Amino acid sequence: GSVITAWQWDFGDGNTDVGQNVSHAYSADGVYDVQLIVTNDTACVDTVNQTIQVNILPQALITPSPNESVCLNTEMVFDGSSTTNIISWEWDFGDGNTATGQSVSYTYASPGNYTVTLTVENDNSCTDTTELPVTIFELPTCDFTMSPNDTNCVNEEIFFAGTGSADVVNWS
Repeated sequence: GSVITAWQWDFGDGNTDVGQNVSHAYSADGVYDVQLIVTNDTACVDTVNQTIQVNILPQALITPSPNESVCLNTEMVFDGSSTTNIISWEWDFGDGNTATGQSVSYTYASPGNYTVTLTVENDNSCTDTTELPVTIFELPTCDFTMSPNDTNCVNEEIFFAGTGSADVVNWS
């Protein structure tokens, strides 16, 4: 029997390759005619053509509300609306918790820096992923004392003393 000595690929988008097993990534959606030409050791040639459809990618977008930096215990809303046809949204909040859906609400349990990851899928099973860094600020702590005590008389001067963590910048 004969042995194939040459493999020539034409991917239908102006790109070519040689070799029995190759890979190619299309840069645009569309229908492409892929051609493989093989030559054997007796100089005989065979050609095969197949059509491939390359689908458009969805576009994963994250819009946070109120914004990407909030105080602890503030509910955040993450919206995954897009201009492309998305059928599935998978959220990872970067702290071990996840959710599904186009728009989700989430409240972080601890202050810190997190990465929200959104993976979307369209009706052609194509996926896209995007990330958004978020910062959750620690809440200040405060207390106060009063003197002489908490039982006083009309027109008696009472002194109030506020205490708080070092990150308090406004006393009101």
